[in-house]
Amino acid sequence: RPATTVHLRAALVDSTGRLLWTASSTETLEGAQQDAESNVIGVKASGLNNQGIGNTTTAPAFQEVLTKLCTRWKEPFPKRALPDSTATAK
Repeated sequence: RPATTVHLRAALVDSTGRLLWTASSTETLEGAQQDAESNVIGVKASGLNNQGIGNTTTAPAFQEVLTKLCTRWKEPFPKRALPDSTATAK
């Protein structure tokens, strides 16, 4: 099966360089089953996506896999702090 894998790593450090937290995750999506008897002539390499030439299917697009991974990261990541409502304007 043709497949696309994305691995993301993130880290948050404070102004002194102290590590506050890290996150790491991998997502792999597989394309349709390839038939060993199919007439594959070659592969066309173009940036992040490789395409088979001949009777074949392609791996899922990089953007599709990245979107799925980022959607999974959306909830557990720390939210941006709200402005301090008790602070007085100068």
